[in-house]
Amino acid sequence: MAVLDKIRKRTTVLIVIIGLALFSFVISGIFTQSGANGPGSVAEVNGTEISLEQFRQKMEAAAQRAGGQASSAQIAEQVWNAELRKVLMEEAFEDLGIDIEGDQIIDFLATVPGYAEAPEFQADGVFDPSVFVAAVAQWKANDPARYQMWLQDELAISLSAKEQSYNSLLAGSIYTTVSDAKAAHKKANAQVDLSFVQLPYTLIADADSEVSVDEIKAYMNKYPTRFEQEEARTLRAVYIQELPSADDEAVVEQETAALVDGFNTTQDLGAFLQANSVQSLDTAYYSEQNLNTSFSKQIIASGVGQTYGPYRENGQLKYSKLLGVKPNGWARASHVLIGWSGAERIRPDVTRNQEEARVRALEVLAKAKAPGADFAALAREFSDGPTAQNGGDLGFFGPGEMTPKFNDFVFGKPVGAIEMIETEFGYHVVKVEEKQSSYQVAYLTKDIAPSEQTINELFTKAAAFEMEATKDPLKFEEVAKAQNLSVFPINKVGAMEENLPGIGLQRGIVQWSFLPETEVGDIKKFNVANGYVIVQLVTKLRKGLMDPADAALTVTPILRNEKKAAALKAEYQGLNLEAAAAKAGVAVQQATAMTAQSPVLPGAGREPFVVGYAFSLEAGASSGPLKGNSGVFLVQVNQKRSAEDLADYKVLARSQNAGQINLAPYRAYSARMKAAKIEDNRYLFY
Repeated sequence: MAVLDKIRKRTTVLIVIIGLALFSFVISGIFTQSGANGPGSVAEVNGTEISLEQFRQKMEAAAQRAGGQASSAQIAEQVWNAELRKVLMEEAFEDLGIDIEGDQIIDFLATVPGYAEAPEFQADGVFDPSVFVAAVAQWKANDPARYQMWLQDELAISLSAKEQSYNSLLAGSIYTTVSDAKAAHKKANAQVDLSFVQLPYTLIADADSEVSVDEIKAYMNKYPTRFEQEEARTLRAVYIQELPSADDEAVVEQETAALVDGFNTTQDLGAFLQANSVQSLDTAYYSEQNLNTSFSKQIIASGVGQTYGPYRENGQLKYSKLLGVKPNGWARASHVLIGWSGAERIRPDVTRNQEEARVRALEVLAKAKAPGADFAALAREFSDGPTAQNGGDLGFFGPGEMTPKFNDFVFGKPVGAIEMIETEFGYHVVKVEEKQSSYQVAYLTKDIAPSEQTINELFTKAAAFEMEATKDPLKFEEVAKAQNLSVFPINKVGAMEENLPGIGLQRGIVQWSFLPETEVGDIKKFNVANGYVIVQLVTKLRKGLMDPADAALTVTPILRNEKKAAALKAEYQGLNLEAAAAKAGVAVQQATAMTAQSPVLPGAGREPFVVGYAFSLEAGASSGPLKGNSGVFLVQVNQKRSAEDLADYKVLARSQNAGQINLAPYRAYSARMKAAKIEDNRYLFY
């Protein structure tokens, strides 16, 4: 068993090779299958197929660009969004007759920096279409690879140009009138002061306002779009982690303790740690904060040459020895950088010459040395460096980390010293802010890991549970309880999800749950990092209207509050604010300067209907009971103030119009996506 487990854990290359071979087999099989046996495309959008080969090529290109920083599922999502957008936008362009000719693409290139600013396409420093056309002809004749790259760019540029035209049409269809601007101004600036009584829904017990399944169904049928769901799966799982046993920990403790004498007496500490520790000798000195351990204070307090331990940290057992201390070995400084044109890494907008920079730096130095000077404020005002907004603070650094002259000044001067020095970056007005000791520490470290015996026992435990649970899938939880294992739910997992609560990135589990052949009740064991997960498919949630039981969590409070509101309105009808407050045992509250745009009542939260109703009343008038979000309200208007008229509403109208134009492309695309007929088969492949 131990040998098999080693193969499972350690032969990564073999597993990858076998996996690639199997993947190739699956892919080749997909291309030979008929439509009846399996999908030959990744997706179909309004009748347009996105082929598996096309999608695979774009996945590979995207994966190369990601450089290993994204999972397969994340890359698939990125490529999918791009492909979906391409199909839907091409449909929009066709519907509106938007097309781009070759000469229009060339004109559009003048707005694309990668082409417009490239010297090879310029004449007299300006993008020249004829130079570019000649370059394309040369690629076609002599550089096929470059020509193919251009063809791909041409497609993308054509799409961008079409989209620009499309967005222009959208913008032309949007117009905000002066009346619209006046209404928005009134909503934002008209004010009302009011007194109110809040009768919270908690005045009536939930048990007195029960909601039936039929009522939930009726509400769902009334508002079906609120309860649409995507296809999903509900799972339950048992996670058996490969954790060290008490015996494993005891063995590590004994083995490590046996090495302490050698750790303390060896004449070649580097060789000793290389042979006996998972952490090699680091001869660098670090500040207390940078020792990267929560036991730094104890290690330092133990004294030079002394060993501290054992202690546990990050799944390891450690002994630490303080080897050396350098007083003032770590420093923090602030500076004001005054650069000149041509200095190293200086901002391009700095145009002063070196002499002008020197004069400016001397002025800043005088200000910095003046009694009561605020060095941070000077840095924010005068510094050309990237730390200006931080008051010039460079944080802590060690010897040799800064340019030599800067380094020598900071580590050679006392805290509080302020001087001007010149480096390749400019003139620095430097202040030594703080110094700390630095420490050299050696660590004797052993991983507290499960032994082969423990791993084998856990494997046997996982296999035994899977076997027993599979005998009667209905008793999954009973079997787990009998074997002292915990079951946890994994609710409403989407087809392209991969991050599962409690077990992390597990794309394989999600993919298995969506396979056509996986049935409700099926059980499968998955090898995961540091253990095994035994999963059961509990339910298949179909796309469309959700089940009333699932909607109950949302609908029940809504319907219950409607019943409570009706009861409270009937009970408090005809009472003024004081009488209602006395009866309910609550206070009359005040709200001033309320606006329709920000209808938040103090202590009650957002109540747009209640505040909106108050605007409909005259000053001094009162309302009857009003149903709100958090209770029933009675309000009395104390004062109303109209919004002051603007001299010219056209400016506001233009601003609002610009905002609507900016939102238009997103809204239009969202509407197309919502209306699209999409058959998404990605979960079968990724």
